[in-house]
Amino acid sequence: MAELFLVKERPKISQIQNSFNYIGNIIVAVFSLLILTEYIVRLQFYINAPVSLTYSLPVALFGVFTVIFFI
Repeated sequence: MAELFLVKERPKISQIQNSFNYIGNIIVAVFSLLILTEYIVRLQFYINAPVSLTYSLPVALFGVFTVIFFI
């Protein structure tokens, strides 16, 4: 994205882009550790455990946000 701006503005844009990348990685890591871990444990005991809305809704929202923010 930094390539779209003037040369003197590129370092600032790159900093902003890196900050948002770090925030996104933190959100995904927290989601994976706190929410999905519980479902994986449940799958170990019952392999056909249904996927509840608690797990499927955030995954779908992450996908929608990815598409929206890419545009």
